[in-house]
Amino acid sequence: MAAVESGGKAQGVWAERSLLGTEDRLFQRIAIRFLLGGSMGFFAILALTSPEHTGTVLGQGPLYLALMTAIAWNLLRQGKDRAAGLLLILGIWAYATIVSFFDGGLSSVNLYFYPPIIVLAAWRLCIRFGHLLTGASAAVCIVLYLVEAKGMLPAAPPLPPLLRLLVEIAIFAFCGIVVRALV
Repeated sequence: MAAVESGGKAQGVWAERSLLGTEDRLFQRIAIRFLLGGSMGFFAILALTSPEHTGTVLGQGPLYLALMTAIAWNLLRQGKDRAAGLLLILGIWAYATIVSFFDGGLSSVNLYFYPPIIVLAAWRLCIRFGHLLTGASAAVCIVLYLVEAKGMLPAAPPLPPLLRLLVEIAIFAFCGIVVRALV
């Protein structure tokens, strides 16, 4: 998506500018803390309830999210708000997409991330970016269906009910934060 010139300044998805100034930075800091706490909480509960899965995609995924949030925090500290937002949105979307191929396909709890990511992309970046992620998410679900229908997905590792509950509550809580910010 090309940046648009407005008064000599580039605007658009890839422009290095804050969307909403101080409020945008505060929201991103909250999102980073939320992601870091949630991913580390998930990993800790996984290590306690199913230590044999800490070396699988179930255990490595939260560590990827923690690394991504650390990089996003550093970008924020450098004043690169837009880059931090893009990293968070695209990073979470990539995480949910990749892990869903190894974690049950269309039954993966990670696909629950798609709706809030799409809303955040449209709200924090631009409506066209939200539409782009909507189409990409639908395409991933179609591919997951086709691969699953052919029996080509690996068997999903068993996810303890406590972890499934943690992911669902975390997503609901994050949606509550988004709603609070929007209304």
